[in-house]
Amino acid sequence: MTKRRVAVVGAGWAGCAAAVRAAQRGWQVTLYDLAGQVGGRARAQQAVNPRSRDNGQHIMLGAYAHTLQAMRTVGVKPAQAFACLPLDLRLPNGQGLCLPNWPGAVPAPLAGAWALLRARGWPWTARLALARALRRWTHPGFAPYPGQNVAQLAHGLPEVVWRQWLEPLCLSALNLPPHQASADLWVRVLGDALGGRCADALVYLPRLHLSQCYPEPARHWLLQRGHQVKLGQRVQSLHHQHAQWQLSDGTTHDAVVLACGAPQAAALAATCAAPAAQHWAAAARALQHTAIATVWVSGARALARPMQHLPSNPEQPAQFVFDAAALRGHTGELAAVVSHSTLPNDELGHRVTQQLREQLAMPGLRHEQTVQEKRATFACTPQAVRPPSVVWHTLWAAGDYVAGPYPATLEGAVRSAHVLPF
Repeated sequence: MTKRRVAVVGAGWAGCAAAVRAAQRGWQVTLYDLAGQVGGRARAQQAVNPRSRDNGQHIMLGAYAHTLQAMRTVGVKPAQAFACLPLDLRLPNGQGLCLPNWPGAVPAPLAGAWALLRARGWPWTARLALARALRRWTHPGFAPYPGQNVAQLAHGLPEVVWRQWLEPLCLSALNLPPHQASADLWVRVLGDALGGRCADALVYLPRLHLSQCYPEPARHWLLQRGHQVKLGQRVQSLHHQHAQWQLSDGTTHDAVVLACGAPQAAALAATCAAPAAQHWAAAARALQHTAIATVWVSGARALARPMQHLPSNPEQPAQFVFDAAALRGHTGELAAVVSHSTLPNDELGHRVTQQLREQLAMPGLRHEQTVQEKRATFACTPQAVRPPSVVWHTLWAAGDYVAGPYPATLEGAVRSAHVLPF
C-alpha cells in the first residue's frame, strides 16, 4: 500500500517530535524549515561546531518524560546529554532551599520536607507556610479559581518565600512574574515536579549543545529511514483540494502539521479558506509573547554549583547563572538568564555583567554576547486562550503554545506531538 504522506512545517523540537512520531506510525514524512538547521528556538548557534553556544541557556525542570523518551527513540542517552541535579534555589550566600540528592523513587514531598528543615536563613514560620501551601497546591484534587494568577494564589506567604522561592521558580517555569502568571499552569507544573517522585524534580542542564540533544539526531533518524528533511525552504501557502494538501513548493500531502511559531502557523492557516482554519488563525495571532535573554561573560572562576540562583531586581535582572565550564567545558565562561526580559541588548548586557561582578565577587568579568529571543514563549497569563491541536480536518498544529497542560517548555512542545491523530 502507498504510505500516507504528511508535511511537517517547522523543525523545532515540536516539529521533530511530530515527524518522528508520524514515521513510527507508518507515514511518509517531509520535514520543512526556513532555517538552515533544525532545532527552532532551542538549538546551537552553529550546529556543526560542537563548542558553539546555544541560542539561549535552557533547562528542563521536572517531569520531562515525553522529552526524555523522544530523545531515547532517536538514540540519545539523556544521562550523557544532561547533567541531572536536584532542584537548587540557594543564593550565593547559601540561603534558600535545595532538594536532597535522594534516589529517584523516593516521594518528592519527603525530599521537600527535608529541604525545608535544612533551609538556611528562613524563619520557621516561613518554612511552615510554604509546606502548607505546597501540600495544598500539589494535592491531586486542588484547582485554583478560574482566572486566578500566581500572586493571588500565594497571597499571604512570607516575603522570604516570595523572594527566594516563588518568584524565581515562577519566572523560570512560566517566564512571567507571579502577578501575571496563570495559577492553573503553575499548579500543574508544581504537581508534576514536586508532587511525585524525586526523579520528577530533577533539573536537566545540557552538557551537549541543544541541537545535539534531540533535533540533529531526529533529523538523522528520519533520513536513515527514507524520509525527507528540507531545510532553508519556506512554505508560503496551503491549498486543500480532493482530500489532499498542496504546498507552495507544488508537493501534495494527505495531512499537514503546522509546527512553526504561532505567528507563522497563523499566517499559513489563514491561507486555508475554511472558517475553522480562520478561527484557529485568529486564536494563534491573539497570543501575547514574552522574551528570554541569555548573557555570556568570560573571565570567570568556577562556580560552587553548575546552576546558581541570583537575587534579582530591575537593576540586576538575571535570575540564574550557569557555569559553562562545568557543563560544556567552556573554560571561564558563565551564562546568565533573564526571563521575561524587557531591556534592549546593550543595556541588558551591561546590567547583567555588573550584577555578576558584584554578586559573585568576580570584578574581572567581561561581557561577550547577549542573545534575546523576543518571542521565546507565549505569555502564560490566566486570560490566554491557546488554540487546539486540530486546525481543520487533516490540518494539525504542534508547538509549546498549542492547548495543553504545560507552559511554553520543551516538554510542552514534545507533548503536543503526542496528541496528533496519526
